[in-house]
Amino acid sequence: MSTQASSYQEQKDAEAQAYQIQVMQLNLLAFNAGLTHVWEVYLVPAGNGYARPMAVPVTARDSLTAEQLALQNYPGYQVTGVRKASY
Repeated sequence: MSTQASSYQEQKDAEAQAYQIQVMQLNLLAFNAGLTHVWEVYLVPAGNGYARPMAVPVTARDSLTAEQLALQNYPGYQVTGVRKASY
């Protein structure tokens, strides 16, 4: 039973990693085709959080979409700024 559970978990981890790679490839194709740009979104913890501020790269068509994607991926943070990192 333990071996089956371990095998199942390894399979799920491999599927998740393959999915992430496919998403990255699609984002790069969209960027190369000129459909999206790379945006750098600056985030700080919302409220009295003890996490550090961070800057995350996001591929999106515009700055508003980049903000929304960053907030989806980092709940508990708020946006302090956005900058276009690609031209």
